[in-house]
Amino acid sequence: MHRNEDRYKQILELLSNSQIFKIFWTDQIKTRDEILKYVSQFEDRNVVIVPMNNKISTIGAGLAAIENKNIQLSCLQTNSYNLKGYSETGDYI
Repeated sequence: MHRNEDRYKQILELLSNSQIFKIFWTDQIKTRDEILKYVSQFEDRNVVIVPMNNKISTIGAGLAAIENKNIQLSCLQTNSYNLKGYSETGDYI
């Protein structure tokens, strides 16, 4: 956790004109709405979003891209997966 926070602070220092907005990793609709609100300030530009490796936030980014054609999605290959603690399939939703 501290490693992520430290890296986050380093990036903010490096990119001093960065803006911060909240992603809801448990609610794809709120995530979509936050992304759309954020990118509305860049109406005449293409916006590239690289969602976190979280299914809900990725769905939210996808929904935003469907609604706003200026949004492009990209993804990065993960460094590692938590295979031991990964979810298992079931017969319920």
